[in-house]
Amino acid sequence: MVETKLSKATLRGFRKLPDKAIVSIFSFASQITIQDATRPVPFLIRAGQVSQRWRTIVHETPSLWRYIPIVDPSRLKYPKFFIEKSGDCDLEVFVLAKNAGTGAALKTVLGCTNRLSSLSIRITTASLLFVVVNLLRDAKAPRLKQLEVMIDAPTTRLGHLPSIFTAHPPPLRSLRLEGSSFEYGNSLFNNLSFLTLVNLPRDMSQPSHSTLREIFHIAPKLRRLALVGVVPKLPPGVEYDKIKAPSLSYLHITVTETCKVNHVQELFTVLTAPALRTLSYTSDGLASFGAFESSVPIISSRYPELQGLHLTVVSNKVPSTAPANMELFRSFPELKYLVLNVVDDGFAEYFLRAWISASQQNDEGTIKPWPKFKLLTLRAPYNDRDDEEEQVDDLLETLGTARSSLGLDFDVFEESITEDQIRPN
Repeated sequence: MVETKLSKATLRGFRKLPDKAIVSIFSFASQITIQDATRPVPFLIRAGQVSQRWRTIVHETPSLWRYIPIVDPSRLKYPKFFIEKSGDCDLEVFVLAKNAGTGAALKTVLGCTNRLSSLSIRITTASLLFVVVNLLRDAKAPRLKQLEVMIDAPTTRLGHLPSIFTAHPPPLRSLRLEGSSFEYGNSLFNNLSFLTLVNLPRDMSQPSHSTLREIFHIAPKLRRLALVGVVPKLPPGVEYDKIKAPSLSYLHITVTETCKVNHVQELFTVLTAPALRTLSYTSDGLASFGAFESSVPIISSRYPELQGLHLTVVSNKVPSTAPANMELFRSFPELKYLVLNVVDDGFAEYFLRAWISASQQNDEGTIKPWPKFKLLTLRAPYNDRDDEEEQVDDLLETLGTARSSLGLDFDVFEESITEDQIRPN
């Protein structure tokens, strides 16, 4: 039976939903649980055990079987069954490479290359890494649009890995490399719209100016770039050529405390992205957030059309009583929305007080902070405190009043979260 915390009344309500609604829910659930390695029995199998009606819906809807989780490669009955039940639908597959059955499981998947649209592989040991690479090197997947290769095993002594899909490069739209040391510069990048680089090996975690330039050269259609624990090393004092990213509209970077401020500043200085509209910045401490604050003048001058800002601070240390950088609220005249994720209410208060102060300065000639702003999304713990200081809700009310007095819009969406919910991946 499906494990659930739903009440009997709620479950009865679900059972009364029309078939189309059930199919939509099951499709979404299958997709978001495809990489859940804690459950060896796939969601769809368990869902079909709840009632005869659900079993019928599941077994008569081929599109539900297109999401194939392989969390135990030694047990091939599930992937073979899913492939058979999915008819002619495109396949989205996750393989957890953790035992000797990995090769056989991957061969089963690659046997359906004409239907494979998404492939995610998480590799746990160095020996299995070579098994996977050898299978993918000459593989054919003419309809593969999304590829994720996530390596948990230490690769520092392995050197650069050979390229994959070399003979028959698929028309990838999205590529995620985590802990991977694949060489840049192969044909996998040609049609990319989305690229995510996460926690690359030491020799690649600080790519050079030429490497970063090469990425945008071989991926001219790149619209979204995420750099998690990967910040280009651009020493100051060197006159770098501008790196052109003509299609880039979304940039995310996660910066650790070990990253130098000048490297962050130099990245924004050299990256020319006229289409950039959303910037996401995650820091794991006050120093790395300070790197963002000190870079605000550069970011504002380089990307004046920025409309969205996502700021995440994963630190329990709260800044001193000094206000946040006021320059932030006088920059980005086109900004329409802000997402602020914090693990301590104190940081939200630190940020909001500075915003309020900027909004209450009515001196003649003073620029109104963010005149086109529409929505603040604030995710914080919202812990109760006994002190007499203003808390988050009080500050939000004050901020709304201050903006209203200036004739400016302000709306807020609040969500209570825990630290684990925003920990950088």
